[in-house]
Amino acid sequence: PDLRGHGESSWSPQGYAVRAFAGDVTGLLGQMGIGPYYLVGHSNGVRVSIAIAGENPGQVRRMALSDAGPATSVEGARFMRDFIARNTNLRGFRDEHEVREFYVAQHPEWVEEFIDLHVQYQVRRNWAGKLVPKADPDLQWITGSVSLPDVEYLWEMSAKAAMPTLYMIGRTSNVLDQPIIDRLQQVMPDVRVEWFETGHYIPREQPKQFTDSLLDFFAEGDQP
Repeated sequence: PDLRGHGESSWSPQGYAVRAFAGDVTGLLGQMGIGPYYLVGHSNGVRVSIAIAGENPGQVRRMALSDAGPATSVEGARFMRDFIARNTNLRGFRDEHEVREFYVAQHPEWVEEFIDLHVQYQVRRNWAGKLVPKADPDLQWITGSVSLPDVEYLWEMSAKAAMPTLYMIGRTSNVLDQPIIDRLQQVMPDVRVEWFETGHYIPREQPKQFTDSLLDFFAEGDQP
């Protein structure tokens, strides 16, 4: 399933507070009887994962987080707001070729497979016959002032997330700055940082290196 407001999931009139995202995920995992589990989050998924781990530390065996945090640098917040706005407030495309051209122009650093996946899964045909984003335009407010109460909550949850945690950071990304990274290392009980020669989108720029790091990290938890 997709997070609320994304993909095939419904848009949420109640909004997109991080606790709502986390409650959706833990509710689904509970219904399915899954746990304890490994947890992986990228971008907004980092914030959701921190909330889940802090509220349910006994259910998370290990956690891997990719290039976001409880807080975002000023430059990074502007970047993410503008990115979400560009990708949700589009007038529409005539065909998949136009969609592809858009994503290639926006993300020339991505591995081609992820451009293909976005063309296939991130747009829908609307009533006017245009291809438009599936995501709710209101998601752009996630990085706005309305989400400021989430920031201190997420720092509190970070301190409660005692499981081994791998923090993956893109060296040229502007989402996290050094003070945030330093605070994460001070606050989280068991965290290590791994740097990638990428921007924000580590899984889409270096998918093999990203996957290898995850597998190695999780394999440590399986050792007797």
